[in-house]
Amino acid sequence: MIGRLGRRLRRGFTLVELMVALAMGLIVGTTVVALSKEVTNTFHEEARIITAESGVRVAMDRLRADISRASMMASPNAVADPAATFAVAAGSLKPYLTQMAGVRIISGGSTATTNYLAGTSGFASGSSMDIPATYPSPDAIEITGNLSSNGDYYSVQTQGGAVGCGGQRLIVSNTDAAYRVGSIDGGPGIDADRAFRLMFLPNTGVGVTSPSTLFYARVQDRNSTIIPLPQQYVLVCNAGYTGGNLYVDLAPATSLAKTSLGEGMIINPVHTVRWRIAKSSSTLLNPTGDPKKYDLIRTFLDYQGNEVGGPDNQNGEVIAEYMIDMKFTGSVDSTPAGNADAGPQINALPFDDGGIEKWAGPITATTKALAATLPPSGSPAPQRVRSIGIRLSSRASTPDRALDIYPDPSNTTSPYMYRLQVGDAGQYARVRTLVSEVVLTNQGNATYP
Repeated sequence: MIGRLGRRLRRGFTLVELMVALAMGLIVGTTVVALSKEVTNTFHEEARIITAESGVRVAMDRLRADISRASMMASPNAVADPAATFAVAAGSLKPYLTQMAGVRIISGGSTATTNYLAGTSGFASGSSMDIPATYPSPDAIEITGNLSSNGDYYSVQTQGGAVGCGGQRLIVSNTDAAYRVGSIDGGPGIDADRAFRLMFLPNTGVGVTSPSTLFYARVQDRNSTIIPLPQQYVLVCNAGYTGGNLYVDLAPATSLAKTSLGEGMIINPVHTVRWRIAKSSSTLLNPTGDPKKYDLIRTFLDYQGNEVGGPDNQNGEVIAEYMIDMKFTGSVDSTPAGNADAGPQINALPFDDGGIEKWAGPITATTKALAATLPPSGSPAPQRVRSIGIRLSSRASTPDRALDIYPDPSNTTSPYMYRLQVGDAGQYARVRTLVSEVVLTNQGNATYP
């Protein structure tokens, strides 16, 4: 009796019970797998959204920062600027100043930028963007100003003869600006030496004490009674720290016009950077060889308009990846010269019509007289640009949409602002577009010619 009861108590599940348990387990497992798959898809979807949006936001912030410094401690148009008196030699502008402008915009310039100073191609990577021909090509912008420091430096002495690279040497006085470099009272000489050199020659690599590239600098006579202070633009071949003082070496061909005013000179660096969308030459940034991967690149230009990169990347600095478009517009002051009493005539220009290039394009005038006629019939007048409008678009790194859908089917000019085909038919990447505007405060009073 007890044996039979024990056997019954030890009895396993019946077939029906097992089938019911398996069915319930299968239902629960399928639900968990489906839920996990949905969570994973949502995670990757959010990651792609964040990547696309963060990239374009970082790019916009960096670009806005550069544009806000356009014409800072520099001329917005050296050809027309009445203060650029010392930049004129023998009645004509020195060749390296003919294109100095606070901003220069080239429509479609990311794919066909020209070195307007040398009349040759500015870079070799300006190939097709590999998107439908009906899409506008990305613009390029060149920005000139003091992009490396917030101050200027007083000269206490001018040395001539065989100093530095053969030209004159300006010895910088120990002012607050010099203290910030760390050059005073036994400051870190090596660090101060390179820090000050990078302010004037931004592509100087580690360990390089004799740079081979020349850059602009602006020199003003602070003893002058003329307002605004006359400006002379010189070429810097070296800078650094020695003997307890900072120094700036000038190229022999651009010695100061007034050597007796060494103690009254103010000098500050002036740089030009080019922003464009292009394929990066680094395989690390495109390990899969994606033929439609383009990046936003920021590159320094030397005094001849050649790209020279930066201290750690001679191919330029990659600001953001997977960029597909960059467009500019702006507002301009079209008040005729001599009519300032009537108040400024500010005109806002739209995107995609090329109007901004008529004002901020490559300068065609070579004398102040030729610059007196304003656009659209005259030479571009970048000093009259009061703000720059920016439109940046970036895409997701991988296809994440299967349908060719965008909110505004009537937008036949720039439908890529919503999605971009990056693979075979049915493979689209989401696009994020930001629009912003920057006021050019450094040239707000430039009403010449």
